[in-house]
Amino acid sequence: GGGFVASTPYSHEPYLRNWVNSCGAMMLSVNYTKAPQKKYPFALHECFSVYKAAIEYFQPTKVVVSGDSAGGNLCLSVALMAGSAGSRPPDGLLASYPAADLTKAATVSRLIFAQDIMLPYDILALASDSYVAENAHPESDFGLSPVYADDNLLKQLPESSCFLSANLDPLLDDCSRLISRMRDVGK
Repeated sequence: GGGFVASTPYSHEPYLRNWVNSCGAMMLSVNYTKAPQKKYPFALHECFSVYKAAIEYFQPTKVVVSGDSAGGNLCLSVALMAGSAGSRPPDGLLASYPAADLTKAATVSRLIFAQDIMLPYDILALASDSYVAENAHPESDFGLSPVYADDNLLKQLPESSCFLSANLDPLLDDCSRLISRMRDVGK
């Protein structure tokens, strides 16, 4: 989370520790470089590099990538990047209210919840502007907007994918559209 501009793994540590203890698993949490100091694709490349290094070093039997909001965008983009680069794809995906469309499109959920206490549209747009470089094309770059990924890349996402959102979420339509696209390609 943190809109690509704020937050650290420490803010999520309590529930991540619970997950790890419940699952008996190992966890890596990436403290990626924040925007606007480094714009896209810097954070995505950092996350993908950690993903590849972890697979190479630890050789896990199962890998699940997870993130919420901006982190949901990054975990989706890492999974899509793995497919695009011919790397080992994750075995599972957990994206909580992912920012899957950074075009700043005026979707129904963004308009209805434009004054949301947690994520008003102005803050959503500011975070996007801070992360997305001026010459970027979020409508055609899956690293920015996973919802627009090519069908062949979407087919490579894990069968075990879980998306969490809420009825009162400005990012609900991002999540719903991505789920719809995945269903359209047989996921």
